[in-house]
Amino acid sequence: MDSYLSHAHNLLSSPDSVHSSSRSFSELLVLSENTHTTLQNDLKRRRESDWVSETIVKRLRSSTGVLSDETLRNRIAQVIEAFFSYVSRHPPIQVFATPRNTRGSLPLQTWISAYTSYAHLFSRCSTLFVHPSSPASFQSAFRCISSSFLTLSIRTDLLSHSGPGGGKWERLTDCTSRLAGPVRAAGMDRSGSVGSEGRETKRAAVMWLGNDCLRGYFKLNNLKLCETVIKSIQEALSRNSQEGAGESIYPRSDRVRYRYYLGRVRLSQGRVRVAYEHLSWALENCYCPSSSFTGAVDSTHPSASPPPQVRRILLHLLPTVLCLGLRPSPALSQLLAAHYPDLLNLYGPLFEAVARPSLGDFDMLLMQRERKEHLRRLGVWLLVREKATIGIWRGIVRRCLLLSLPPTFASSNAPPTLSISQIQRALPFFLSPSSSSSSLSKVTNTPAAMATTAPLAYSELDVECILASLVDQGYIKGYTFHSKGLVVFQKGDRMGFAPVSAVY
Repeated sequence: MDSYLSHAHNLLSSPDSVHSSSRSFSELLVLSENTHTTLQNDLKRRRESDWVSETIVKRLRSSTGVLSDETLRNRIAQVIEAFFSYVSRHPPIQVFATPRNTRGSLPLQTWISAYTSYAHLFSRCSTLFVHPSSPASFQSAFRCISSSFLTLSIRTDLLSHSGPGGGKWERLTDCTSRLAGPVRAAGMDRSGSVGSEGRETKRAAVMWLGNDCLRGYFKLNNLKLCETVIKSIQEALSRNSQEGAGESIYPRSDRVRYRYYLGRVRLSQGRVRVAYEHLSWALENCYCPSSSFTGAVDSTHPSASPPPQVRRILLHLLPTVLCLGLRPSPALSQLLAAHYPDLLNLYGPLFEAVARPSLGDFDMLLMQRERKEHLRRLGVWLLVREKATIGIWRGIVRRCLLLSLPPTFASSNAPPTLSISQIQRALPFFLSPSSSSSSLSKVTNTPAAMATTAPLAYSELDVECILASLVDQGYIKGYTFHSKGLVVFQKGDRMGFAPVSAVY
């Protein structure tokens, strides 16, 4: 114990250690399990409550040569005092972060008591972090404590049945409210400037702080609060751009996490195009930097085992691809077949139904119980049903037009036209599910599935209304000619059919 305090005194008395080296606070506040146990045993042989307060505060407050700010010295002393208070009474934090201890190897009261003590430590660290003269070297230790605090809150709530058991996420709610303060402080920080490593300002910490907070909000299913976090991060990025740095100063892992959360937030808001851009960026920078959904993937990647984050990204990225009328590239299809056959089975048939296009097959597939429940848990079932259905109607009209064009159309200067009655007569072919889709359905006895097996009868007026809606939304460039029962398309190579991805 005495050697540890001497080490703390020496580190915090050195200008290089306090203001430059990230090891100064990390060596004090991030301990291995063995070091934690050794300090705990030493503290138990002393009267820790009085001894820690008197000894630690006295030694740290004597470091006037470097830490001339008395308030700053007091806050550092309070952090280490709170840290020793946790060490003296609770197991190492690594014990609570291990998945095998999530389900009852430790008593519930031990988890609750540890959370209360660690919450006090986090509050002291947060108070030190927001101080105007807080050392930049403190950010590394603060990151470890923040991540451990968030994990501890989630697992304590899971163990106490405050989450999925039907109750409130009491500790996670408390944790995210404590995290919100440092996020705001980091986003609004105007002190210092961003250098090559971005360590001179609190804005260097805004990305990982925001990611921790966003993780908590997603766990709470409270996405409305995500906008305040995103605003703080965007404010910091805007300030960085003014100094010629931008987003590149942050580690790629933090940027991938942020784009993943940002894409999910935008997807929940129905902003499919923006969600696709963020999630595709996250995928390309997480696993295959040279890939895209329309381009090629480095041939070395499909055979390599992808990190677990790739699956999480794909779960929310593939619905955006489906809604935008895009198709996964051959390399991405190879990746799904090799490593994620469950995702290929989940989304693959839907892609095929959209490409045919077959509204009957699509509805039948979407109403299958397992697929429906899976997509509902992801929060994308209604979005996929709404957006992809519009794309299928566009495809039906385009297919009818291509089949009705005369051989001499290529040499004609007239715009392409199509009789509304022709579309109406062809609809049963597109609205009836194929035999293969019907045989795959596991819910044919449900009312919803029975409704999809019996196509609705659309009148010409119904079809005209659908065409007017597609024109109004921009999926078709043209107009309906009601008196003659025609739809007139724009002249050009695309014949008025704008790509679905260009409409958003």
